[in-house]
Amino acid sequence: RAQYGGFFLAVALVCGLALFGVAPKSAALVLLAATFGGILFGRLASAGLDGGFAAYGATIKALFVVDLVGAAAAIWALTTLPR
Repeated sequence: RAQYGGFFLAVALVCGLALFGVAPKSAALVLLAATFGGILFGRLASAGLDGGFAAYGATIKALFVVDLVGAAAAIWALTTLPR
């Protein structure tokens, strides 16, 4: 759980810097896509090793959706960002 806190602290810092114009928006979006995509990939790998989703509760299953939507939104925003 602590590693997720570290990921999202870094994401919050970079997104905050981008919000105030200190860092490029593209950097924040790449970090968001990598973070959510990486967490999703790890969850899917764990589900594969665990033999599927049957043993997971509703909260964990919802986190798969959250991570997928987060990664997709970041990728979409990155591809539509004005150059």
